[in-house]
Amino acid sequence: MQKVQFRLEAYDFRFSQLVAAVRNRGYKDFGLEGEMRRCVHDLENRMLPNTGIILLNIRRWEKDFIHCKEKIYKERVLQLVDSLMAQPLSAYANEESKRSFGKLLALYRDKFLSLAEAEENIGLTQQTGLRGQIDKLSTKVQQVIELVNEQINQKTERLTTRLKSTLILLLFVFVGLSSLLIYITIEKMGQPINRLSESIKAVISHNFSEQVSLYRPAGRDEIAGISRDFHAIIERVKARTREITQQKEQIAQAYQNLKLLGEIGQEITSQLNIPEIIRVVSQKVNNLMDTAVFAIGTHNPERKSIDFLGEQGPASGLISSREYLQDAQSLAVYCFLQKNEVLINDFERESQRYIKQLPEVDIPPCTSQIFVPLILLDECIGVVTVQSYRKNAYQSFHLDILRNMANYIAVALENADIYQKLHQKNKKLIDSISYAQRIQEAILPNPKAIQEALPESFILFKPRDLVSGDFYWFAQTEPKPIYEEISEGTSSIRSEFRGFQTPKTVMAVIDCTGHGIPGAFMSMVGNDLLDSIVLENNITHPDEVLNRMHQGIRKVMRQKKNENPDGMDIALCTIDFEKGLLEYAGAFSPLVLIQNGEMQVIRPDKKPVGVWYRQDEVRAYTRHVIKLDAPTTIYIHSDGFPDQLGGPRRRKFLSKRLHRLFYEIHRKPMFEQKHILEKRLAEWIGEGSQNDDILIVGFHIRPLHDYDDINLDQII
Repeated sequence: MQKVQFRLEAYDFRFSQLVAAVRNRGYKDFGLEGEMRRCVHDLENRMLPNTGIILLNIRRWEKDFIHCKEKIYKERVLQLVDSLMAQPLSAYANEESKRSFGKLLALYRDKFLSLAEAEENIGLTQQTGLRGQIDKLSTKVQQVIELVNEQINQKTERLTTRLKSTLILLLFVFVGLSSLLIYITIEKMGQPINRLSESIKAVISHNFSEQVSLYRPAGRDEIAGISRDFHAIIERVKARTREITQQKEQIAQAYQNLKLLGEIGQEITSQLNIPEIIRVVSQKVNNLMDTAVFAIGTHNPERKSIDFLGEQGPASGLISSREYLQDAQSLAVYCFLQKNEVLINDFERESQRYIKQLPEVDIPPCTSQIFVPLILLDECIGVVTVQSYRKNAYQSFHLDILRNMANYIAVALENADIYQKLHQKNKKLIDSISYAQRIQEAILPNPKAIQEALPESFILFKPRDLVSGDFYWFAQTEPKPIYEEISEGTSSIRSEFRGFQTPKTVMAVIDCTGHGIPGAFMSMVGNDLLDSIVLENNITHPDEVLNRMHQGIRKVMRQKKNENPDGMDIALCTIDFEKGLLEYAGAFSPLVLIQNGEMQVIRPDKKPVGVWYRQDEVRAYTRHVIKLDAPTTIYIHSDGFPDQLGGPRRRKFLSKRLHRLFYEIHRKPMFEQKHILEKRLAEWIGEGSQNDDILIVGFHIRPLHDYDDINLDQII
């Protein structure tokens, strides 16, 4: 029993350590993780030149460590932080900024190490840290209980064997004495002795069962005395057997209760609303003790009261009540204010130990009541109570059960409160983002206009969040007259009409820095700049458009002043159907071209649009010209699909695999190509989640004369 108690105390101690470690570790905005996040946000706000990419990589490995809990990600974070601390900081930052950035970087390193140490203390896997110790302790408790059961059975068997031997020996002695005295007392003592002997054998053969009793002759002679002695011995054996059986049952019950409490605790803490917590706890408590009333009361600071919600009977439904803290006749108020447990089994007689006078109520209170305070971080947040109309309904072990449950209930209530607050904030945020989504959808091109200009085309657009940092842009320029200025003398200049500029179709895929709301803001900047450059200024050569975009983003984002690192990756195509030409320029976004069964990947310039470096103030992009004298399939895309994690090893899809897939499906109708890409993406992600915005635009261009033989209305 001492070993069992020791193991149980060790288990309780380790579990308390685990709860404290998890609370210390925190989540998102509180605890160690919250401190680390606040520190890294300060770092990003005070970012120095040439540190942005390293900080992004540090955040990436930091998130991988938190999600995957593998030490290799921790080492990568520390390597990047140490390398950043070791390298000389930008010469363009003032000394105060350098010192501040260095201190923040050192503080971030300490916070990350503290978080990593907390994760390792909790256990990176089920077999390590406190989690592993709790699993081992659970196994050891079970082993000790099984060993105690085995020892009890062995002792019971040995004791029974000894008693049998003793009784048999006494039987033989008795038979011997009877034989010596039989010639004197055979008529007087023969029959009682035989009956006593038979009853002794019956008791032994039935293993001292309660149903078999020893023969007890009347009188005060020697036979009656021997019978009384045997009866006393057998009663002691039976009492000892009952005691051993009861101890065995108590040990088994204690183990079962411990196991059950662990399962109940997991189920309670998994609930995120108070009515569901009450339903689960009430159901479990009803199986463990007599419960006419069960309720959980939470502290209401505004009303200075304890607000109860509970059940009065298994099928009563939820009932509510309120008890104010100034009520001196309330056991619940006493329990809450004093942080003391209350156990009474006769309300009228025992309640005066806690309250001065009985409350005046119309309905008689329950006779037996238990109140346990709900304490979290040394603060009482409420009260849990069970009550019965039966006297002496509860024992100390019932209080122990409710006391252990109270710890889980307090954590569950705190989780429910946090979840409710997060849910309200999340709803407001989602409402705002949904409105931003409608705004972003409004600026995207009309699909019908794209379908009319490029009948054989598809757009695969899957934002990671409600709003996207990826977007597509489309425009068709109108034929505009071309005039040439001709000088006539020293002061006369006339304009001579030279024809019309051929209309152009412009299609672009743009991937802005970030995703979600930040990316969506950048997408609106990019959309406005493209409208201005192409539609207002009639600039259609893609290299010139990208250069103007670069200058425009630098101006809008004031990058010369604040060195803002935001920018865009772009693949931009300009199609001249009359001349049969396609012009392309790209900034980190390639173009895949398939003509006559051959695939060609036209590499982009490795120069993002808008990200500003001092040594690269003027940026030139390469213009690629493609003849459309044969059926041609074009694909332009952002990096979302190639960078998507998935597959059996959770790795990136990669651009090479995507381009091979383009070639495999390029002869199929465009709507079918889109379906295949969506299906392949879903299979690759599997049970994972989308990690970036995804955008692919594909279109097929035939030589102009080829369109005479097809019905454009049948092309989807």
